[in-house]
Amino acid sequence: MIQRFLTRIRQGAKADAFTHRYLLLAGLVCLIAFHVCANLWWLHVDNHAIRADEARHLLSARTHYEILQNTEKSLKERCVAMFGVADIYPPFTHIAGAVMMRFVGTDTDSVTLVMVLAHASIIVAVWFLARSLWAPTQAFVATVVVSLLPLYCAASRYFSTDYLESAFVIWALVALIRSDGFRKAGWSCLFALCAGLGMLSRQTALIQCFGPAAATFIWAIYREFTCKEDRKGFRIGRLFTTAGVVVLVCVMIPALWYFPHYATMHGFWQRRFDKPASFHPDSLWLAHFLGLIQGGLFLPPFLHGSPLD
Repeated sequence: MIQRFLTRIRQGAKADAFTHRYLLLAGLVCLIAFHVCANLWWLHVDNHAIRADEARHLLSARTHYEILQNTEKSLKERCVAMFGVADIYPPFTHIAGAVMMRFVGTDTDSVTLVMVLAHASIIVAVWFLARSLWAPTQAFVATVVVSLLPLYCAASRYFSTDYLESAFVIWALVALIRSDGFRKAGWSCLFALCAGLGMLSRQTALIQCFGPAAATFIWAIYREFTCKEDRKGFRIGRLFTTAGVVVLVCVMIPALWYFPHYATMHGFWQRRFDKPASFHPDSLWLAHFLGLIQGGLFLPPFLHGSPLD
């Protein structure tokens, strides 16, 4: 009788955990739906003046859309032509806007749906990041708090390269953490893919991804050299092989655009930085140095254990 009673308690606990898990999943879906609906409503009623960077990126998306609509050329030729558009910014955000114009509409609200979808994907990515540290309930609360940050919400309603880059960078961090120090090839390749697409969205993705990747690789080398397993040599060789593949993918994807447009991009940024010495503050070098390591400072809490299930 006691054994039967204990069995019922265990079954009830498993049922409660199952119910709790799916309630949190439903809450996450409702959170995403709320933000998507709020953004769609805002885009419908808002009539803000389109200027500065947003106008530039919308015009570039329009240029890519016109290339995409040229049915006289094959799809391959159109893709090559879109990557051949001369611009100082990588083309992925503009190509995504052109695709949205092709299937949804040519108005600015339709193009900005790219950012709305990126917003939804970031919420899911933040959930995975939070689950790497906390239990489901705490992770859900953290996801809700992050999703309601004013600047984070507002940025998703404007067409810019920054937001799509942020989505790819956050997903790259998710994959990096799940890779368990580049031990898992699938997650490692996903990191490389997201990092590469992030660099195809905006140049600064390189800075955002380099710090976490370097910190993870150094920690992984230390872990492999200090472990006492018999297969240590095999693990170290596999680590360097996986890291080499990650670097190769990270270089090859953005190279599709960076190499052909190096002169244009270099000329623009050279003009931006070709200022008198008094124009830049003395501490500018420190800002660039901190930018390289900022992701690495974020990563250590995740390196002490694998993600929670």
